[in-house]
Amino acid sequence: MKVVSNNKLIQKNRKIGSYATTAALAALGIGLYFSFTQPEQILITFGALVLGFILTQVGVYYSSRWGRSPRPDEKLTSALKGMDDRTVLYNFVEGVPHMLLGPYGAWVLESNNAGGEILYDESRNKYKQKGGNWYFKMFGQETVGNPTAEAEGLRKETQKALAKLLPETELPDFKPLIFFTSKSALVNAPDAPVPVMTVDKVKEYIRKQPKVGTAEFEMIKKLQEALPKEDLD
Repeated sequence: MKVVSNNKLIQKNRKIGSYATTAALAALGIGLYFSFTQPEQILITFGALVLGFILTQVGVYYSSRWGRSPRPDEKLTSALKGMDDRTVLYNFVEGVPHMLLGPYGAWVLESNNAGGEILYDESRNKYKQKGGNWYFKMFGQETVGNPTAEAEGLRKETQKALAKLLPETELPDFKPLIFFTSKSALVNAPDAPVPVMTVDKVKEYIRKQPKVGTAEFEMIKKLQEALPKEDLD
């Protein structure tokens, strides 16, 4: 399997996370300083604390996805090692988080860092999360959300982005998949409308799918030709 990653974007977002975290600490420090030394300056104190909280959320979001190694893309790359030589994994190319193109079809994959037990209630069409990291939950960074809606939205965005890249070419039908990267994640959602699993199960799941026919594989090869062949640095 070949891997093509947008390293330029990865480095950019890593820096955003670092800068946002530093700015958050500075803003919170200013807010605390004014609260103790000039309590009458309530607007400055309140504004600094609110800004610090917002920047903290930004910093946590970017740092958890881009600043810590192994990142979600690194975990996915490692999990997919050993796939067919005609398969290419694209990380953050053409605005798509992860694309997998090869004999098993065209896949668009999205990561989720929620931990704990992930369940799907078919009767209510709703996902549930038991456990997980309370700190990241507090900042809204480790919640399960709605993987079905996210996957379908990502699939449509992918088709739209690639239609601009190859406006006169018929594209393969992309299949969505959500993978969880947290070590504490335990996914129990066999009835979910889209495939939902931990990252270590992705290769096994895809390999169990039927290979595409000749016509669709030709579409996939044309798409591979149009996409970058090497990492974007």
